[in-house]
Amino acid sequence: MKTEKKLGKIAPKHSEEDIDISYKESIKDLEKEKNGDLIKLEDLKKELPELAEWLKIISRYGNVDSVAQIFRDKKDPERHFMYIFTDDHYFSISAYAPTEKSPKGYLGCIASCRKPRVGEWWHRGSDLSDGPYSKETFFEIIGDIVSFELKTIQFLK
Repeated sequence: MKTEKKLGKIAPKHSEEDIDISYKESIKDLEKEKNGDLIKLEDLKKELPELAEWLKIISRYGNVDSVAQIFRDKKDPERHFMYIFTDDHYFSISAYAPTEKSPKGYLGCIASCRKPRVGEWWHRGSDLSDGPYSKETFFEIIGDIVSFELKTIQFLK
């Protein structure tokens, strides 16, 4: 017997199989667009255990997979990158673990607007903190993200 799920009050019914196929297709499209393999936190723990722990700090109940898309670069498997989203921006964090060739590793972030401003057809972006692969650099990045999202208080005169 096919189980059916209704996605909304007036939405048509969809079978579990339809939902699975649609999900898998959208993952393939996303991986192709980002040129990386989408991975879960469990996979990241095996490759960059420190970063996996640091990411738990910014996610409610440590559920990183619900707030971040984590990728392993297809061309450079040593590089991992992740996207976190807010209403106005998305933040791309790149990470390279320390190696013999690069003993400090690398951690950096780029902020991008999710929608262009009126009259613009491009999405604005900014470089945020970067530096060695360390908890200190990670916290600098998180601080930049928070300051990027804070709104200016407008006082009435």
